[in-house]
Amino acid sequence: MQAFPVLRVLKIERSLDFYRAIGFSQQWIYKPDPTLEDPAYCTIEKDGCEVHLSSHSGDGAYGCAVFIACEDVDAIYDAIKETLGDSVGLPPTDQTWNQREFYLTDPDNHSIRFCGPIPNKGAKQVKTQ
Repeated sequence: MQAFPVLRVLKIERSLDFYRAIGFSQQWIYKPDPTLEDPAYCTIEKDGCEVHLSSHSGDGAYGCAVFIACEDVDAIYDAIKETLGDSVGLPPTDQTWNQREFYLTDPDNHSIRFCGPIPNKGAKQVKTQ
């Protein structure tokens, strides 16, 4: 089984710009009226993670949280940090529940949370600047 989050967005192109900047690619898009930007429904994907975006009034709610499991939180953060601007809610952090996570806030106030194992768990962590 698989589950795909559907995130309600106000403006599909604005949301697509954000998700492209963090490494997602658009798979397909449906627009009931191709002459209008919205409403629209599309699928985006990054490394096998699929997310649906919808600007249709009945789909989803604003301000959801989505966890994206990955192997190397820091590698993803380092690859996209130049494009993040003020969307970072939490930089890479070792959580007390044995996960390393960083959080982004998208243009529709969704919290996108990348999470994975703490590197070198059991070894003393050294902070670097």
